[in-house]
Amino acid sequence: VAALCRAYLVTGQTYSRKVDIDSLCVLSSLGATVHKICTDIRLLANLKELEEPFEKDQIGEGVSQDKPSHSYSV
Repeated sequence: VAALCRAYLVTGQTYSRKVDIDSLCVLSSLGATVHKICTDIRLLANLKELEEPFEKDQIGEGVSQDKPSHSYSV
């Protein structure tokens, strides 16, 4: 983002490609971080280490009382 605030006093038809590389590095790093977080959440959910909170006295919508009810919003 800081690279976008700079201006070049003298340029030709092409400009320094460092501006593009700096921007793409930031986007690449952000994408890798989001991918890692999502993968960790998926793996933890598969191992049942990450679940929806469910109180003992909570009434679920399912047939079994010990299973949490999963509601999805569209």
